[in-house]
Amino acid sequence: MTVATHRSSERHPADRGLQFGRAQSRAVANTVAVYQRMLREDRGLGSSDVGERGREAAARIRAFRPALAEEIEGIASGAGQAPDVLFAINARTELLAGGLVAGTAGECSTVAVLDRQRASGVLAQNWDFHPDLAASRVLWTVDDGDERRFTTFTEAGILAKIGSNAHGVALAINFLATDLDGGLDGVPVHVLCRALLEEARTVGEARELIARTPVSASVCMTVAGPDGLDGTAGVAACALERWPGGTEEQGTGPDRPWVAHTNHFLDSIAARDTLADGPSGPSTHGRMDRLVATLEGAPALEGRQIAELLGSRGGPGVSPIFQTDDPTLPWLERCATLATIGLEVPSGRLWLV
Repeated sequence: MTVATHRSSERHPADRGLQFGRAQSRAVANTVAVYQRMLREDRGLGSSDVGERGREAAARIRAFRPALAEEIEGIASGAGQAPDVLFAINARTELLAGGLVAGTAGECSTVAVLDRQRASGVLAQNWDFHPDLAASRVLWTVDDGDERRFTTFTEAGILAKIGSNAHGVALAINFLATDLDGGLDGVPVHVLCRALLEEARTVGEARELIARTPVSASVCMTVAGPDGLDGTAGVAACALERWPGGTEEQGTGPDRPWVAHTNHFLDSIAARDTLADGPSGPSTHGRMDRLVATLEGAPALEGRQIAELLGSRGGPGVSPIFQTDDPTLPWLERCATLATIGLEVPSGRLWLV
């Protein structure tokens, strides 16, 4: 698997974005092209519409974290892209809400497994999405010599996705969808991911940031890492189902040192779960059942075993966890596993398959 890598040491966000955009201009251009087509075919958004939505997203991002808006502008400048378009693509989850992609996406399986002593653990995820985004994959490390030290696996031009930071906090995300999703009156979930990777020092701080940040799209953010600031409390993990109406949490227990998630809500919410009710319902439930069955049968899985679980292709009557592209499907419906990412906590070690 070919994944671009980039390391940023610039202290100023505009400079950091500029240098990233210059170095990764082809990957950024691919991200822009794929999402422009997706937004056009799925949501009927032409160039002027995307620009208008981008300006709305820019205002929301600038009000949330001004430095991140500067960084997006820097990436756009370095990559030769229109800033409004790149702001819109950083809000792609929100802009796709209510469409075919949001209602049928069969993507992403996540597990977090802690050791028996709750001293360390592994958070791992399959990132499944449109195969044309393979050329956008980038492993981006930011280390400005100060507090900002993290690595994220993301699509070039989008500020963050899956990753871990120098404090030992790791993040994985799963697409969710409800009938309340849509609009740009919340913080884009990928921008929230970036803020979490920059700022959270513990699972508790991540939980607080996720719960208090307004959103207009749904996502499950699974977080693992230190349970306290002094390092004596060990590690913790929880899956936080964030939707426009609130937050629900799935955590580990005394006899269950793991959490797992796919693409449907595990808790009841005051909205309709459109993925669970749609064509992807059997896939997301089937993948979740397989993850749970394996974890209950061997709750002390190690990294290699977790990678094997997430790499499972399934069989007759068995839902595959690893998704394989079917090029005969309509373009909007195509989906494949583009990477399996493992994050060890609190060490921060990352492995990529």
